Amino acid sequence: IKACDAVIDAGVYQLEDDYFTNFKIQNEVSRENIFVIPFDAVHYPGFSLSAMTLHYASQETFDLSFQPWNGFCAVEEFYNSFDENDDRIESFIVGPQFESDGVTPLLDGSAGDPDGEPINFTPHINSLDDAYRQDGARVSKFEIGRSISNPEATGMDNDFPIFRYADVLLMKAEALYRFIPDNQEDLILVNQIRNRANIEPLTELTAEIILAERGREFFCEAWRRTDLIRFGKYNDAWWEKPADPSDHVNIFPIPQGALNDNFNLRQNPGY
Repeated sequence: IKACDAVIDAGVYQLEDDYFTNFKIQNEVSRENIFVIPFDAVHYPGFSLSAMTLHYASQETFDLSFQPWNGFCAVEEFYNSFDENDDRIESFIVGPQFESDGVTPLLDGSAGDPDGEPINFTPHINSLDDAYRQDGARVSKFEIGRSISNPEATGMDNDFPIFRYADVLLMKAEALYRFIPDNQEDLILVNQIRNRANIEPLTELTAEIILAERGREFFCEAWRRTDLIRFGKYNDAWWEKPADPSDHVNIFPIPQGALNDNFNLRQNPGY
């Protein structure tokens, strides 16, 4: 709580009025991002989320120099956890898809897809091992477009936030909730985040509510595994994943190279 207060009281950072300012191609203007990985398609390439999530034909929607790989999408249950008025739901692409003119439908000639040729991204996913090519809400949280530094690259120029001021507020809220019961400030802090997203304020907090709010605020920012472990949910069943009774997976194995280099190390249990 004191560490969060030190950041808050410094007055250096603030919530951006527009959530998506933090994820634009030129998001170095963000007053909310505290610590980022400064991706750049020329000097620091490797952030290729648009290639990983978009359909092959989405190249024509965003005038990309490359054909995406039709990969990552959101689990339907998570997509449906957003209030329809939540600004953050614009982090996904769903519905019929068009070329950059906004009129000409994108087509997919894949045999066996019940949606037919016109591409229509649906939150529903047929199954984990037999998904249709149009299944799943695609990730557009980070602005999609040609790299400014290298228009022909698959890499993106968007810096990847590791810590945002929003996280400082929610970290403090969680600490207050866990250690100072009936403090009321925790609810105020969480509602600051919800207010920015233009959704109704909460009237109470539970551990489940805090975890869910962190999920909606920080999805695709590499915090979910850590959060699930901290809230004791990492081993639970979800969608097509059964519950895992072994908690050894809550810590990573020590890499074999490190074991080879240091005979004093012992592998973590279960690996």
